[in-house]
This record gives sequence, structure tokens and C-alpha cells, in this order.
Amino acid sequence: MRFGVQTLHEKQIITVLIGFLLAACGGEEEPTPLLQADAYFHFEDGKRLCFARDDGATEHWETLLYAETEEMRQYRVEASVDGFGVQERTFQFEVTADGLFLSSWNDCQTSCLTPSEPLKILGHPVYDRDRFEHETLVESVAGTQTESNVETHVFYAGAAKDLETPSGAKSGHEVTWTRTRNDEIWSNTLSFVGGTGFVGWTDDSGIVLEATTCAD
Repeated sequence: MRFGVQTLHEKQIITVLIGFLLAACGGEEEPTPLLQADAYFHFEDGKRLCFARDDGATEHWETLLYAETEEMRQYRVEASVDGFGVQERTFQFEVTADGLFLSSWNDCQTSCLTPSEPLKILGHPVYDRDRFEHETLVESVAGTQTESNVETHVFYAGAAKDLETPSGAKSGHEVTWTRTRNDEIWSNTLSFVGGTGFVGWTDDSGIVLEATTCAD
């Protein structure tokens, strides 16, 4: 038996064995519920998403990690076409262990819509026929004008189905978002795949978005 300084090869073997032992004994830390939800909704700081629109344009979504606590991560998603902002798909989202929440929409510079409390859009995970309904006071700011209105927002997830993604078909959900204010009604359909994120969107004006690989 040889004692003394270990060779590099021996040290590598010992390191691997220690890794196996730690894994077998549960030595690797499991991601926190918040990190698991973050991966499920698939937001990343600095991430760029691209969508082909049925009007021939390409829409880009830029994601920014805006704030973070032990219980929540807040992301800002800024949508644009040819450098011009798309207000109706510029959002501020909150990710928690419980789900995905909408805390404001529009760019919040020239225009901003903010509910009295964040609206739950999706659960973690999403289940067939999930339904979240909110009656909330929404503050609307446009330039120097501010007003508040009671609105009803309903988010409903249909049965799981195959959805097209840039990497092929994956099981996901189409979620309808119905917003009502007095006699006005807006309706959007969001296509979502767990672990991939949003892969499609049909807005109130009928424009259809499908996730695609970014050209650049």
C-alpha cells in the first residue's frame, strides 16, 4: 500500500466518488419552490423571444429581471416591432411558488394599467380547466390623465394539447384571458408550455403570434 501525495488522477477519482456519495445521500440541494416555478414559467434576465405574426411582422420580447425577494421574482417583458413598442404585450409579471401573476401592463411611461393587486394568470403547475377570476380596481394612467375603473379579468386554461414551439410540438395549454370593463370586453388567447414559456398569442384585434427562432 502506498501512502503520500495523491496523483491528479487519484484526486479526480476521489472527487467523483464523493459526488456519487453526496448524490446518493441527498447531498445535492433541491431547487427552492420559487426557483422551480421560475424554471417552469421560463423567464430569464436578458432573454429575447421572437414571434412571427400573421400580418408579416416579427415581434420581439425582451425580458428583464426587475426585482427579486425570497418569495417573488418580478420580470418586465417589453414587446416591440421594428423598434416600436407594442403596448398591449408589454407587461410586468411576478413569479411565485404558487404561480404567475400580472402586476401591470403597457410600458408605464406613456401609458400604464395597474390592478389594485397582482392578478393570478397561471398556477404552478397549470392544470386542465384552471380558472382564475378577479374583480379589481384598475388605475389607468395616460400622460397626465389618471382614472380608475372596476374591471373583471378571467383566465381559463383549456385541456392540455400539443402546441407548436421552435423545437417541435410539446404539450401545453391555451389560456383565454377575458377582460371586462362596463360594456367593453377584450379577449386574448395565450399559448403556454411548462418549461418553455409562452409560445403563442392571439390578441383582441385578431393578430396571431407564433414563437419562432430569432434570426439574430
